[in-house]
Amino acid sequence: MPDRIKDQENRDLVPELLVNKHANNSTSTFRPIIITIDSSKRRIYAYDKKGHRTTETVAEPENGTWVNSQRKTSYYDNNGNLVAVYTATNSNGIWTDVRKDLLTYNNNDKLISKHSECLRQGKWEQYERYTYTYDENGFQNGYILELCQNGIWGNNLRRSYTLDNRGDTLTFLSEDWANGAWKNNERYTYTYDGNGNLLTIQSDDWKDGAWESIMRITYTYDDNGKVLTHLYEEWWHDAWFKTTRDIYAYESNGRLLSNLSQRGDFNGGWQNYTRVTSSVSDDGKKVTNLNEKWVNDAWTQSDRDIVILDDKGKILSKSTENWTDSTWVNRNRVDYAHDVFGNTTGAVSIGLGESGSRAGYKDLLEFYYNNANDYLKIFCSAMEVEYESSAGDNPSIINAFTLSQNYPNPFNSSTTINYSVKRDGMVRIFAYNSLGSRVAVILDSYKPAGEYSVRFDGNGLPSGVYFYTLESGGITMARKLILLK
Repeated sequence: MPDRIKDQENRDLVPELLVNKHANNSTSTFRPIIITIDSSKRRIYAYDKKGHRTTETVAEPENGTWVNSQRKTSYYDNNGNLVAVYTATNSNGIWTDVRKDLLTYNNNDKLISKHSECLRQGKWEQYERYTYTYDENGFQNGYILELCQNGIWGNNLRRSYTLDNRGDTLTFLSEDWANGAWKNNERYTYTYDGNGNLLTIQSDDWKDGAWESIMRITYTYDDNGKVLTHLYEEWWHDAWFKTTRDIYAYESNGRLLSNLSQRGDFNGGWQNYTRVTSSVSDDGKKVTNLNEKWVNDAWTQSDRDIVILDDKGKILSKSTENWTDSTWVNRNRVDYAHDVFGNTTGAVSIGLGESGSRAGYKDLLEFYYNNANDYLKIFCSAMEVEYESSAGDNPSIINAFTLSQNYPNPFNSSTTINYSVKRDGMVRIFAYNSLGSRVAVILDSYKPAGEYSVRFDGNGLPSGVYFYTLESGGITMARKLILLK
């Protein structure tokens, strides 16, 4: 099912080319410059003075050092439109372009084509071509994908939309090219209320020369525009069969309180299936989502998700526990670190259980920056992000000191932390557990400007994820470390 079409266009039309959606947004203060994923891949970014991403370099570890393997170089016109992306690979220090994507725009800076070529056996070959169209309101209402084989272009697929004056999608039609003509594939129909809230989505497939209904989703809302019910139906034996429905309840402040899921039966009734109930601690720093299943006409606890927040509402950890033998058993946890500006700088996912902690447990890690206006979501076990500040910020604040990742990490018993300070002054390095409690004072002394290293001894601490912070000149920076015994 297509998502909100505007988001789908970015995925389908220009994949991987429009990653930095807020390049020219004046509210965007920070930009990722280095993203390290699972210590096995690193992405390095560079930007021009306007905030456009100019290069994206992929590096992989080799014999203890990072070696560049792939690079994308982007070019822009005077209006800031992305007009070309060249992809190159590195072999023994020699970069070779292997793909190029060329984009064109109309006078209103609307994307009208994307043309791709690939290097094969030393020659550039046409690969694929997208052509985009727009309605009278300037909303994109379709595109065609063509593929090139043996130097001849041929149609492949066509997507068409109709939209209302707000830009909301009314219909979506998918067609494939077969036997010299466009053939219907699937279509979606959308309806809305007067406030623009989505009311229904219906999906139909083209079979034997006619449209056949597949599924239908219906929403209801409260006076504040919050979803009250979500009904999913399937077309079965020439009638709509109510398959599942979700019923939502909210607190007076609009926070989601519960989500009840039910399944339809053949008598037109509903049977309870699952229930999620959310609660918040009195200090607002702990959010618990309790998941239950309907078993033998009663609710039975299944698992629960726990989110721990700091004083500023930033996520310190997310954990999942299973209800097993009448007790809560740890399953996995994701721990997060943030810089003084609130940007997420590190995350690690750890599998938990009776056998103890184990690193390498993959999960969806979420990084938020620029006051959560921008984000990264990657499925991995550990990720670190370094940022740069855009023009207009005070770089002396950000560069007042540096705090390096401890080595080794993970570590057993002791590890080394390297840091530098640009000005003379007090330097404090503290260690915290995943709940935010201080567990060690690593350093608390006056230091002249310079580069230093300090050892951290974790002999008295249990295995787990910890954070260490450097405080100097009123600025704080944090990183994570993993103690495995």
